[in-house]
Amino acid sequence: MILEPGQASLHHGHLFHASGPNTTDQRRVAAAIRFISTSMRQETGDRTLVTLVSGEDHYGHFTVTGPPRDRLVEEDFELCPRDAAIKRQILYVGAEGKIGKRHAATHGAY
Repeated sequence: MILEPGQASLHHGHLFHASGPNTTDQRRVAAAIRFISTSMRQETGDRTLVTLVSGEDHYGHFTVTGPPRDRLVEEDFELCPRDAAIKRQILYVGAEGKIGKRHAATHGAY
């Protein structure tokens, strides 16, 4: 499927997809949206920030935030660094001091 300027595609996260290089002066934008049940939970780290789009949260596994107040409201953007810090904590837990074989081969051991 070839997209025209201004078009978007929605697809499953496991679908292999690719695009050629961006040869324009405009940046390419991507957004990842994950719909999950509130019964799901993160096993490590703090509760991540989510927006409840349907139903009720009977489990409390996430920190539920409200919907955006409006377009480009500064208070909404203030949540981004907090959420990024929580996700970094979760993604890199236990990674301290461990160097993969490929990294060590190209960069040397620390």
